[in-house]
Amino acid sequence: MSKHYVKVTPAFTIKETTRLMQEKQQSCVLVVDNEDFLEGIVTLGDIRRKGYEPNENSHSTGENSSTLDVCTLLISSLQSES
Repeated sequence: MSKHYVKVTPAFTIKETTRLMQEKQQSCVLVVDNEDFLEGIVTLGDIRRKGYEPNENSHSTGENSSTLDVCTLLISSLQSES
Protein backbone atom coordinates (compact mmCIF):
# COMPACT_ATOMS: atom_id res chain seq x y z
CA MET A 1 0.00 0.00 0.00
CA SER A 2 1.31 3.40 -0.95
CA LYS A 3 2.16 5.97 1.68
CA HIS A 4 2.51 8.79 -0.85
CA TYR A 5 -0.60 10.06 -2.58
CA VAL A 6 -0.94 12.56 -5.36
CA LYS A 7 -3.12 15.55 -4.48
CA VAL A 8 -4.80 17.94 -6.90
CA THR A 9 -7.21 20.83 -6.49
CA PRO A 10 -10.62 20.85 -8.20
CA ALA A 11 -9.29 23.38 -10.73
CA PHE A 12 -6.82 20.88 -12.27
CA THR A 13 -7.73 19.82 -15.79
CA ILE A 14 -8.08 16.16 -16.71
CA LYS A 15 -5.03 16.50 -18.94
CA GLU A 16 -2.91 17.88 -16.09
CA THR A 17 -4.23 15.25 -13.71
CA THR A 18 -3.52 12.28 -15.99
CA ARG A 19 -0.03 13.60 -16.74
CA LEU A 20 0.65 13.85 -12.99
CA MET A 21 -0.76 10.34 -12.40
CA GLN A 22 1.53 8.93 -15.09
CA GLU A 23 4.60 10.76 -13.75
CA LYS A 24 3.97 9.53 -10.20
CA GLN A 25 2.79 6.07 -11.35
CA GLN A 26 -0.51 6.34 -9.47
CA SER A 27 -3.94 5.07 -10.52
CA CYS A 28 -5.84 7.69 -8.52
CA VAL A 29 -5.53 11.20 -7.11
CA LEU A 30 -6.93 12.83 -4.01
CA VAL A 31 -8.92 15.96 -4.77
CA VAL A 32 -8.42 18.46 -1.93
CA ASP A 33 -9.61 21.99 -1.28
CA ASN A 34 -7.45 25.01 -0.43
CA GLU A 35 -7.25 23.91 3.21
CA ASP A 36 -6.10 20.40 2.24
CA PHE A 37 -9.46 18.81 3.16
CA LEU A 38 -10.47 15.83 1.04
CA GLU A 39 -13.16 16.59 -1.54
CA GLY A 40 -13.01 13.19 -3.25
CA ILE A 41 -10.95 10.69 -5.21
CA VAL A 42 -10.61 10.45 -8.98
CA THR A 43 -9.35 7.21 -10.55
CA LEU A 44 -8.13 6.31 -14.02
CA GLY A 45 -11.41 4.39 -14.40
CA ASP A 46 -13.39 7.59 -13.75
CA ILE A 47 -11.36 9.39 -16.41
CA ARG A 48 -11.78 6.59 -18.96
CA ARG A 49 -15.54 6.39 -18.35
CA LYS A 50 -15.72 10.08 -19.24
CA GLY A 51 -14.27 9.26 -22.65
CA TYR A 52 -10.67 10.36 -22.19
CA GLU A 53 -7.89 7.85 -22.67
CA PRO A 54 -4.95 8.92 -20.46
CA ASN A 55 -2.30 8.03 -23.02
CA GLU A 56 0.02 10.92 -23.91
CA ASN A 57 0.07 9.85 -27.56
CA SER A 58 -3.71 9.69 -27.76
CA HIS A 59 -5.58 12.57 -29.34
CA SER A 60 -8.95 11.27 -28.14
CA THR A 61 -10.26 14.04 -25.92
CA GLY A 62 -13.75 12.90 -24.99
CA GLU A 63 -15.50 15.96 -23.57
CA ASN A 64 -12.69 18.39 -24.43
CA SER A 65 -10.51 17.09 -21.64
CA SER A 66 -8.09 19.98 -21.89
CA THR A 67 -10.70 22.19 -20.23
CA LEU A 68 -12.71 19.63 -18.25
CA ASP A 69 -11.70 20.09 -14.63
CA VAL A 70 -11.40 17.44 -11.96
CA CYS A 71 -14.29 18.93 -9.98
CA THR A 72 -16.69 18.41 -12.92
CA LEU A 73 -15.47 14.84 -13.30
CA LEU A 74 -15.84 14.18 -9.57
CA ILE A 75 -19.41 15.51 -9.52
CA SER A 76 -20.46 13.50 -12.59
CA SER A 77 -18.92 10.33 -11.11
CA LEU A 78 -20.88 10.81 -7.90
CA GLN A 79 -24.14 11.38 -9.82
CA SER A 80 -23.69 8.23 -11.91
CA GLU A 81 -23.29 6.12 -8.74
CA SER A 82 -26.68 7.21 -7.34
